[in-house]
Amino acid sequence: MSTNYNTPVGSVTFSGPIGPNITTSDYGILHSFYLIGGSTEVPAMIDRNQIPVVANGSQPYSGFAGGDGGWSTGRRKIGMTVHVIEEQKTYRLIPKGYFGNNGAGSMSDWQLLSDAEKAVLLDPTFEATTVGGNPSNGFTPTTISGSGVADDCWVEVNTVGLDGAQGFQGENGVSGPFSGTLGDPTGSLTGEYDGHLYFNDNGDVYVWDAVNSTWNLTNNLTGAQGATGADGPIGIKGDTGADGPIGIKGDQGEDGPIGPDGPIGLKGDTGADGPIGFQGEVGATGLKGDTGADGPIGPDGPIGIKGDIGADGPIGFQGAKGEQGLIGFQGEVGATGIKGDIGIKGDTGLTGFQGEVGA
Repeated sequence: MSTNYNTPVGSVTFSGPIGPNITTSDYGILHSFYLIGGSTEVPAMIDRNQIPVVANGSQPYSGFAGGDGGWSTGRRKIGMTVHVIEEQKTYRLIPKGYFGNNGAGSMSDWQLLSDAEKAVLLDPTFEATTVGGNPSNGFTPTTISGSGVADDCWVEVNTVGLDGAQGFQGENGVSGPFSGTLGDPTGSLTGEYDGHLYFNDNGDVYVWDAVNSTWNLTNNLTGAQGATGADGPIGIKGDTGADGPIGIKGDQGEDGPIGPDGPIGLKGDTGADGPIGFQGEVGATGLKGDTGADGPIGPDGPIGIKGDIGADGPIGFQGAKGEQGLIGFQGEVGATGIKGDIGIKGDTGLTGFQGEVGA
């Protein structure tokens, strides 16, 4: 007889254990995922979260009426374990806020909850009716919902086991090589056992000869310096920094006003023309020949042949050319006008600031 839970009578009863009809059968009796509570296995997390509770209805939820005393609904039962194959982890069903799952709610606290309150704790994605539909609420049931976080009711089970008790401490091992800070083997320092090694800061290695109680120098740890390693590859050149902004150009100074033109100098007088030279004498005209005497007029004969044109008389000698008259004196050049003053130069504009050098 149990104290805190009931053992309800099943709908189908058996007078003996359930088992195969032959002892050599190779099939089982029941799939674990059909059990109410206990231990089961599912392929993935979504399958664990879909283990059902008793469905909700329009009347107050009564899914814990299975007769075990309020510990299970549907296939979920407090304390059941589910191994998720994909995750390689095992989880235990514990309502959040109770029995150590983020809270210290006790067994008696649990039993004070309504079935609806228990249901949304065993399945935080569930919604359960607390007040059924009736004329006073317009036949609209009142419901409560879980946190909405399916993981809230599942606690990971540590299957590794507790750490064992700490073992006893073993005996101290033989001392290792001394460093040079403990003294010099050639002084008062002695070895602890035959073959005891000692080395000093200079790299000298001594071995303790226990038979003769002496240190023998056997080696030096300071080897010759190795060859210089090859240079590593040249690092990739960094990107050139962006050019800094160009400084603002200073304003150009205004041009000074143009000075007035100086007056034009007076034009000099034109020099007088020189006298015209004398014309040379005209040469004498040649003598004209004598005119022949007129003959008597004869009858008109045939028109005679036109006589030859008489030769021109010789041209008279040309008179000598007269001398050229003197050239008149050139008038004096007028004085150059005074050049106007150069206008005052405008101030130079300020030099613009130089832009910052790119990074």
